[in-house]
Amino acid sequence: MVGIVQLLMAVFRLSFLTAYLSDQLIGGFTTGAACHVFASQLNKVIGVPVKKYNGLFDLYYTLRDIVEGVPHTNMPTLVVSIVAFIFLLVGKEIINPKVRKHSPVPIPFELIAVIVATAASHFFNFEGEYKISVVSHIPTGFPEPKLPRLDLIPQLLGDAVSVAVVTFVVTVSVGKLFAKKHGYVIDSMQELRALGAIQCIVSTLSCHPASGGLTRSVLNSQIGVKTQISCLFSGSLLLVVILWLGPLLEPLPMCVLSCIIIIALKGMFMQLLDLKTLWPVSKIDFAIWLVSFVATAGWDVTEGLIISVVFALFTVIFRLQWPKTVELGRLPHSDLYRDVTRYNAADLVEGVRVMRFDSPLLFTNIEIFKRRAHKLVEPREQPVKNGSRPVKALVIDGSGFTCIDCMGVGALKEVSQEMKSKGVKVYFASCKAPVRDLFESSGFYEVVPKARFYPSIHDAIIYALCEGIAEKKEEQPISQISHL
Repeated sequence: MVGIVQLLMAVFRLSFLTAYLSDQLIGGFTTGAACHVFASQLNKVIGVPVKKYNGLFDLYYTLRDIVEGVPHTNMPTLVVSIVAFIFLLVGKEIINPKVRKHSPVPIPFELIAVIVATAASHFFNFEGEYKISVVSHIPTGFPEPKLPRLDLIPQLLGDAVSVAVVTFVVTVSVGKLFAKKHGYVIDSMQELRALGAIQCIVSTLSCHPASGGLTRSVLNSQIGVKTQISCLFSGSLLLVVILWLGPLLEPLPMCVLSCIIIIALKGMFMQLLDLKTLWPVSKIDFAIWLVSFVATAGWDVTEGLIISVVFALFTVIFRLQWPKTVELGRLPHSDLYRDVTRYNAADLVEGVRVMRFDSPLLFTNIEIFKRRAHKLVEPREQPVKNGSRPVKALVIDGSGFTCIDCMGVGALKEVSQEMKSKGVKVYFASCKAPVRDLFESSGFYEVVPKARFYPSIHDAIIYALCEGIAEKKEEQPISQISHL
């Protein structure tokens, strides 16, 4: 069922859902997921059994049980774990960097650790003599292929849709993480089709739905895997193990596997350093990372992902609701207009105000737009260079309008009419073609004539001054602009 849902998602091209997975969301989500992986392996390192928790604060309860179980640590298990940690850290952090200077193939210390630990466990009877937990029985052979029970579709359809969406989003989020790290691009539609196909195939073999695995992906990245051909070798080896070699790996200590996984998570936890760079750059992106991390670590992977996406969408609404409004001034001896708060040399043109609204003009922010437009033409309490005379013209820089909805068009009409009652004429500059088309179809030009629209701010101001709207008798402002 999960496979069918994902194939239908591919048919209707719903892969666009991944567009809402920003780098910050993925970073916080994968770091939070790494916390769950770490906690699930930590008890095996010290040989303390813990209860399996699900739901809110399951990570806290797991860590609490581990801390409470420290007095009951299995010392032989801890010794084996320490030896494995030292071996892997020295090999991966000290020896392999030197080896890579002379060879593109690193030494597979993880494989060496597995072989040595399995042999030692077999000859010294780790499980019987020292109570060290081992992999134990590995069944051989394949389950008998059979069709899924179709009578369960009504009861499981809702869960199947949820699993289909979550497995797809998790797979793409993990894929994006490593695509960014290794410098390649993933095709979310291709991933969706592949997931749907594989789910349909494995459903006949009593397998659970497939998804991108964070732990395995991290481990592959750590040992230098570059292509999916590695899956061919690992799958072939797994096939051999399932059919014939399973019993040989039964003595493998679980703590050694846990050490391999925990060390592979180092790169995930290093993402915490992203917070230091995000804070001065963007407080909103910082919040997305932090909320994604806390939600995933504090609850669970599925719930954390849902909360993260919802919060990311909320930040989009927030940015649209309270966008930046810029007052523009003219740079001396040019026809360029820049933010007066950033350019000290930018001067206001007497009697004219220039406004840019850096956002689509939608029903969510029209009140903000109208309020700021009226505030811009009000008399200033503090004297401003070239801004002491009453405002008689407002030029709206339309380059910030990527799109406008019907209520946005209505807001522009209202502003134009309200400004007219104040004795202020409204001009438009640099409007995009789709916006002008919308004005044409909505009858906007009946309120604001086309003669008020100009290709640049400079042209609009020259026309306003030539109309005498600036109400300055001297010729300086007009000549100062027109001679350029």
